[in-house]
Amino acid sequence: MGQRQATKEKERSAYKYTSMTECEEQEDAHVFSPKAWPPRRMGNQIEEPSVAGRCDLCGCRLVVYTGHATGEIKGIKVNLSGLNARAS
Repeated sequence: MGQRQATKEKERSAYKYTSMTECEEQEDAHVFSPKAWPPRRMGNQIEEPSVAGRCDLCGCRLVVYTGHATGEIKGIKVNLSGLNARAS
C-alpha cells in the first residue's frame, strides 16, 4: 500500500467575495472593468450592444450594456478609469 499524499492548501480566491449573493448584500452593485468601451454593434444587430464579462469583486458572469455606464440601468458599476474610451 502506498502512502497517502499530503493535503495541499486550497489556493485563495482572487475575488473579494465568495458568492454572487454575498457580493450583492455587501456592495451597492457589481463592478466591471472592460477592456474596450463602449460595446460595438455587430452587423445588423437589433438589440442594444452588450459586453460579457465577470464581476471584479465576486467573479460572477455579467452582461453589461451602455446604460450601466451612464447610470440608466442599476446593478453594475462600469469602471472606465485607465481606459481610453473610444467615440461611439
